Amino acid sequence: LDLKNKDTHAISSDYLLDSNFSYKLHIGIFAYGGYENGKCYILRNITRISNLLNISKSTIRNKIKGYFEEIILNKDGNIEYIENIEPINSVIISTNELEIIKILSEMEIRLFIFLKSFSSDEIIGQTQKKILENIGYSSNSKSNEKTLRDSTSKLKELGLIETKLFSDGIKKYIIYYKK
Repeated sequence: LDLKNKDTHAISSDYLLDSNFSYKLHIGIFAYGGYENGKCYILRNITRISNLLNISKSTIRNKIKGYFEEIILNKDGNIEYIENIEPINSVIISTNELEIIKILSEMEIRLFIFLKSFSSDEIIGQTQKKILENIGYSSNSKSNEKTLRDSTSKLKELGLIETKLFSDGIKKYIIYYKK
């Protein structure tokens, strides 16, 4: 069940619009849990996951309900085993990318998965408003706009994406490039 023995991971992009879904938790389970038969996650200790991700145990229990096929609790009531629902749409990320994004914020992770979900390595025509709406955030919030700009900068700083500014004479766009 060693994560290092797995080179790539299929991360569902099905929940980008669902603000109740926690990609941070999902990524954390991949990073700190394990695999069995290529699609199962093993949570040996919910307290460890809670501490590593700085997410309360009750939040973890609430956030995974409905997103997994099977949850088995041990005698202490801790989640011991959960089986992922097969994603309809997913992006493939490397173990190296997983190691980087597991420490990121929810918006940074969602932005990364959103950009990875495009078939092209060059993503053109995405306004802040479109991106926010496509990753489950309100586009009417100035705070979200700032957080999105900060998230873009963080992904660039970590070498996960590149960007270039483009203007059509009316609006300015950022062209995103996957790495």
